[in-house]
Amino acid sequence: MTTKTKKLPSRQVLEATHGRTAQFLKAVGTNPTIRALLEAHGYTKEEHDEGWRLLLAASGYQGALPAPP
Repeated sequence: MTTKTKKLPSRQVLEATHGRTAQFLKAVGTNPTIRALLEAHGYTKEEHDEGWRLLLAASGYQGALPAPP
């Protein structure tokens, strides 16, 4: 029996993930053509919202900062 070892992404790939994810979500949210193409293949608003939620969570976002005094 053989054991397959999972290949982990490189540090460079991981460091680029946040920016690439934000770029993708922005493009889908602002370009009707891209959005329509993805929706034709099952992409939903709920998935889009979850993408933003996960990106914000991975970025450490905890809500808006209080207004300065």
